Amino acid sequence: MKKLLLRTSLALLVIGGACAAYAWWAHSDLVTLNVRNMEVRLVVKKIEHQTRASIMVHSNVQGKVTLNVRRMPLEDVLEIIGEQTFSRWSSLYPLYSNSKSLDRLEMSLRGEMDPAQNGWTNLFSRSFGRDAFRGGPGGPGGFGGGPFGDPARGSNQLVSLLIEGKDVQFASLALNRFAQAHIVPEDGASGVVTLRLKQAKIPAAVSQLAKKAHLSWTRLYALTGFGGSDRGRPEFASRGPGRGERGAEDGERRRSDRDGMTSEERDERRKQRDALEEELKQTLPPEEQAKIAEQQQQREQMRQEMSNLTPEQRMERFSQMRGPNGSDGRDQRMNSFIKNSTPEQRVERYRRMEERRQRWQQQGGGQGGGRGFGR
Repeated sequence: MKKLLLRTSLALLVIGGACAAYAWWAHSDLVTLNVRNMEVRLVVKKIEHQTRASIMVHSNVQGKVTLNVRRMPLEDVLEIIGEQTFSRWSSLYPLYSNSKSLDRLEMSLRGEMDPAQNGWTNLFSRSFGRDAFRGGPGGPGGFGGGPFGDPARGSNQLVSLLIEGKDVQFASLALNRFAQAHIVPEDGASGVVTLRLKQAKIPAAVSQLAKKAHLSWTRLYALTGFGGSDRGRPEFASRGPGRGERGAEDGERRRSDRDGMTSEERDERRKQRDALEEELKQTLPPEEQAKIAEQQQQREQMRQEMSNLTPEQRMERFSQMRGPNGSDGRDQRMNSFIKNSTPEQRVERYRRMEERRQRWQQQGGGQGGGRGFGR
């Protein structure tokens, strides 16, 4: 009887230790996985089971994935999956009123419905849109709002803000702007909130905002292919003449055709945007406002210097700014891709890159000293 009790106790300890290790991995968003040529959605299900994360895969994401990782951070794994399936990953914090609203958002992220018609206009709006968060091949996207965000680990970024008597939309935008986060309030989210954040992590900041707004919140990940619902991508399908052939009038006309606005309306929009930017800055502590002012001055000086350089001189200047280790990040991503992919996947990747390069050249890429195409 004593031996049986001893064996039972040891078994419970082993099981308890394994459960504790599993819970720690899930809490830490660490992935251990070894798969070869597995359909991307099956891979994502395995990752969700390990990390307890919610990962939406858009219908325009297709392909098979090869992984051999051990205790790798979830976001790094999503980066590899994005490389192999020609998609980008992103993370967001929705603020929602009920489970049905969250279901509609998840369906929108999977490409099953239009978010603008189902209560989530802010998902791809100019203020809250996709360009504000990190994702996929090419590293950080524009979302990278604030100069104080850590594009590599947004959830660990610390943020200090003082938001006094502002609506939920403004408070969400301030967090987006200065915390490298993507907070998306559902349509109709209203109410006046006051937030005093001092070196708060993003989840804690979002939790406070949701509580003040009487809303629920969660964190979602999404994988989206280039094109489809990826706002802004279709406009690159046909760019017309090369940059060197475009005059100021042509550029003005194209902008008018695209947004249906007159020059006066665009000027008014610009003034409103500048006023909002100034209002957002006022939520920062004085020392960080000073940093922004200094950075803006430095950027303006750089723009003036660059405008007097030839394209070759600009390329040389950028090379100097990157320094001797400027390509380390790209090299690491490439090494990771080679390790976690099959020969067939590498051939397919290079084929698609060549297709993109040819399309870019056919559309006038490289003329007039413009920037090269992305990966």
